[in-house]
Amino acid sequence: MSASGAYILMLLWPRDRVALPVTIFLLGYLSYMHIYKYLFEYMSWVMDETGMQMLMTAKLCSLAYCYQDAITIKKNPERLMDE
Repeated sequence: MSASGAYILMLLWPRDRVALPVTIFLLGYLSYMHIYKYLFEYMSWVMDETGMQMLMTAKLCSLAYCYQDAITIKKNPERLMDE
């Protein structure tokens, strides 16, 4: 669900401003999962999927920022720092 939402946002949102909406969506979804787990499955023996979701959130946020940075650097190459 979160990966589909992130990819749809990356396709539909302007590429030079896509990282923040994707991050907000992913952190909102992760927060929803944590709150749901706390309210309805607290101290239960149900398998918790939020650990895997936290890793996926980090990876998809990184993907969104890399996707945005690529077009930003392509449009304005002098933004790269000389090393």
